[in-house]
Amino acid sequence: MQNVMEAVIVNADDILSLLVMGDERTVVAARSIAKWLVEMARRPKRKRFLCLDCDAEFHARRLPDAFAMNLPFVQDSGSVLVTGICQRCAEEKEGGTLLQKYVENVDRHRPERGQNQ
Repeated sequence: MQNVMEAVIVNADDILSLLVMGDERTVVAARSIAKWLVEMARRPKRKRFLCLDCDAEFHARRLPDAFAMNLPFVQDSGSVLVTGICQRCAEEKEGGTLLQKYVENVDRHRPERGQNQ
């Protein structure tokens, strides 16, 4: 079951509750989002992270309203990917639509794509 991932949308309001839950997967999710935010803050203007579904740039004054991420189904079996979702996209689009877009983007960039299919 290596490299089996679960894709999820996490609302910014849900991050604190992730930490309170305290199970290992939720702590990994919260820690991954925190690392993403630190990296976002370090990026120069020309290399800023963009929203999953539009060209909104994230920086210290414009933080994501939600995050799309994949979590390894089995602990320590893969890395966690995170991307931000701006407030407009999070409000205008259903979570399922954003999740589908995220899965398609991740699948397109998967290194093993096309092998053993």
